[in-house]
Amino acid sequence: MGLWESVAEENVARDHLRMTADYREGFAAFQQKREAEFSGGSVKQIYRLVASASMTGRRHDELN
Repeated sequence: MGLWESVAEENVARDHLRMTADYREGFAAFQQKREAEFSGGSVKQIYRLVASASMTGRRHDELN
């Protein structure tokens, strides 16, 4: 995989993370200058997506 393909995959992964409740909580906590209260559910969701992609040999953005 080349540099630009890696950058493209990173952008897709970042977009998936932006849709999680933990991302929204972290961003809101930062703006409000308070400690974030993460649920951890988002991590499991992203882990399943990445694990599923690696098991099938497909990129994670091809799974949806």
